Amino acid sequence: MMSNIDTKPIVTLLILDDDQQFASSLADSLAVAINANCYCESDPERAMQAIDNQKIDLLIIDIHLGDRNALTLLNELSTYPDTLALPKIILSSSGSQLSIDDLGSYGVAAIYDKRTYDLADLVHKIQELTDSGD
Repeated sequence: MMSNIDTKPIVTLLILDDDQQFASSLADSLAVAINANCYCESDPERAMQAIDNQKIDLLIIDIHLGDRNALTLLNELSTYPDTLALPKIILSSSGSQLSIDDLGSYGVAAIYDKRTYDLADLVHKIQELTDSGD
């Protein structure tokens, strides 16, 4: 007898954002929408540790992290083949000012503006990048 249990693989996401309320809300939404395990970090160094210690399938990054900038993390991740290959999505309030041409070499696959992004579009892109769609 076949089971009706959803057998889609669970996707593991790391959300790097200094707005913990936004990150937590996004994590909750993505957990429901795509059966994702979501980790939230606000500090680039702790994010790097999470990437080293967990099997992260995709990284969602806010460029502005209080007094820090995520470009340093992107630069460090680009120096290792395995972390360069890790798909990255920028979700930032300055998303409309950023260019995939400038950030693509860091492994950034998409850029969304926090103020105008559509969750369904973000979910579709995550599924596309992680092969977790139907």
